[in-house]
Amino acid sequence: MRQVFSAKDAKTRFGQLLEASNVAPVEITKNGRVYAYMVSAKTFNEMTKPDNSDAFILFSSGKIGSGLAVRSSGLRDYATFLIELGKRRLPLPSLPSDEINSMSKTFINLAQLKAARSE
Repeated sequence: MRQVFSAKDAKTRFGQLLEASNVAPVEITKNGRVYAYMVSAKTFNEMTKPDNSDAFILFSSGKIGSGLAVRSSGLRDYATFLIELGKRRLPLPSLPSDEINSMSKTFINLAQLKAARSE
């Protein structure tokens, strides 16, 4: 059951207000109108926790990199992130074609260098 404190009572009975907020949100009124709510730190953190599914969608669409995606998701590492990405049936991001072309040229050059050294 939610408790209600007037602003004056909240000021004079602050310790009780803190204790009550650990059980349920406490309504604080001023001049007969709801003015504020006091909630526990745990409740506040749950209320303000970012929706980590956004990190998966942003990564999958190529809008953020893997490091930011892992940090934003709250997961411990990239491998765990990839497992969760798969559970959500989201694809890995595609690289832009210019990056793919650049990587291809690099691999071709490396292969040619290796072939030249072995002759």
